[in-house]
Amino acid sequence: MHEIDRIRVAPQAAIVYEHGWQSWSSSTSYPLHAGPLRPRTENSRIMNCRQDTRPPADAFWGEGLLAVDPGDGSGIVVFSAAAGAAPHGESPTVWCSWYQYFRKVTEDDIFENLAAMDDLGLDVDVVQIDDGYQAEIGDWLTESGRFASLESAVARIRGTGRRAGLWLAPFLVSPRSAVYAEHPGWLVGGARAGFNWEAEQTVLDVTHAGAEEYLRTAFGTLRRMGIDYFKLDFLYAGALAGAGRRSHRPGPGLAARPVLGERHRLPHRAAPGAAP
Repeated sequence: MHEIDRIRVAPQAAIVYEHGWQSWSSSTSYPLHAGPLRPRTENSRIMNCRQDTRPPADAFWGEGLLAVDPGDGSGIVVFSAAAGAAPHGESPTVWCSWYQYFRKVTEDDIFENLAAMDDLGLDVDVVQIDDGYQAEIGDWLTESGRFASLESAVARIRGTGRRAGLWLAPFLVSPRSAVYAEHPGWLVGGARAGFNWEAEQTVLDVTHAGAEEYLRTAFGTLRRMGIDYFKLDFLYAGALAGAGRRSHRPGPGLAARPVLGERHRLPHRAAPGAAP
């Protein structure tokens, strides 16, 4: 880890914004004198944080982005490990089944809400089916008993003039899935994706030709059904290292550690794979 810059701050007014690794990571702003949030359990660390780094308890740590408001009116300073991200286009209005039905969503639930949208004249662009339509995590083309036919449900959505959306966690594989049972060679050896869905989740090795083709087939099939909006979840699993997977080089983290006095060392950049 080497020093990038030093910033003069007002200790009682300064604020540091710590950006997380993925959507489950803690991303928030802290007064300079406050301690940052850190996972309280090992499973929380596995699922919420980049596994090849351990953010220190006495320093702020941004995975790719760290911002500092010195508190003296001089303006916010942003440190970023990467640049060039382009803004996306206008976001559609989406109805998502998760927040009402969670994993128990049924085909009839979707149809009931489609009718309600029409009756109420709701301006919904996308009707997105979330977790629960599939037999198991990893078996994306096999319906659960709650859906008679995903293809017919998609056709029904599109028939109302709306777009059809679908949830997937493409890099996770449940030990209860057919993919796990039939293709053990497609899994990343030793990778820990965390405990969820009442089981320790395993990771699909997309550097394996068979696993890559499986995902291509799954997405191609779903796209041909007419699904053109995908909510992709738990993508951190695609960045986990393990046996069998081609080596990867993780990006650097950005750390900020307050020191005595009004000048504070902000931030440090950790070399890829190095301890913070």
